[in-house]
Amino acid sequence: MRQAETFDDILEFSNTHDSQGTMYLSQKETSPGGILFSDEDSGKQPLELEIKLLLKTNDDSICFSKRYMEDEEEEFEKTMDQLEHMKNQFSIKTVNSSEFDALLSNK
Repeated sequence: MRQAETFDDILEFSNTHDSQGTMYLSQKETSPGGILFSDEDSGKQPLELEIKLLLKTNDDSICFSKRYMEDEEEEFEKTMDQLEHMKNQFSIKTVNSSEFDALLSNK
């Protein structure tokens, strides 16, 4: 299994693997109550969103993990849009963090 340094590595992987595969996706946010971007003067903790992604095909796999801070909302939205386009090639399975870690340990 390869580790992606950037999300561009994930896009390159999906473009070079014509075969169907599975995308395992785990998302976590640190602020409760949905995705709300607080302003700095409110006294709230800043929002953090974490994405963990594993793409598996019959012959290869790649893993990506990134924590997006509040000021990276645009990059996070772009990543989510790109994942949406990959649905034609990879079936998406949403998993929680512990299920994701179990997938990595089973390689």
